Amino acid sequence: MKLVADTHTHTLASGHAYSTVIENAKAAKDAGLTYLCVTDHASTMPGAPHFWHFVNQRVIPDFLSDVRIIRGTEANILNEHGELDMPTYVYGNLEWVNASLHEPVFRPSSKAAHTSAMIGAIKTGLIDAIAHPGNPSFPIDMEAVIKTAAAHGVALELNNSSLNGSRKGVNQTVSKSPKLPEIVAHSFQLDRMHISLLILDDLMMLLTSSKQSACKSPKLLPVSR
Repeated sequence: MKLVADTHTHTLASGHAYSTVIENAKAAKDAGLTYLCVTDHASTMPGAPHFWHFVNQRVIPDFLSDVRIIRGTEANILNEHGELDMPTYVYGNLEWVNASLHEPVFRPSSKAAHTSAMIGAIKTGLIDAIAHPGNPSFPIDMEAVIKTAAAHGVALELNNSSLNGSRKGVNQTVSKSPKLPEIVAHSFQLDRMHISLLILDDLMMLLTSSKQSACKSPKLLPVSR
């Protein structure tokens, strides 16, 4: 199995990270990666930039340090309906969208509410992955989420930061989960950056999947200039 992409990275723009896109791209090259997804926190997360920041990602070069830069974000799920926190057109113009439940944005409540929120986000057709679905602060019906994600071609992430202790109890949550679909993001630590690597022979298998919506269509991302 070839690891080709980091699907979850943050930069200074997120307010809690300390590296730039350029520095992350250099680290990705050193790790032998082909793709780097730039997924800073979307606007309602404390410390995150205005949504114009994500619209303006078009100025980032397609390649830095010979690594293909995938312009994206980590969206915040706002409510039980799965609504996301930036205007729809912003997500439609990005190449990779993670969606997450974060305590400062979505107050933990019930397993049913958390499950509904994740499933609703998956069904929007705007996202590519659910980030840290094993967060013990947000217990979910994991089997229901997995089935919905598989049906809609959405990846589920195993978040290394969580597994390394940032979210206590996540190891038990993951170990009790049913088997994940084949399209799964797997995390490990690289050069002090918590990253999530997609286990796929080619990231384009996912980026050019059957997921279709009026706002977001599959994109073919070149791997060479």
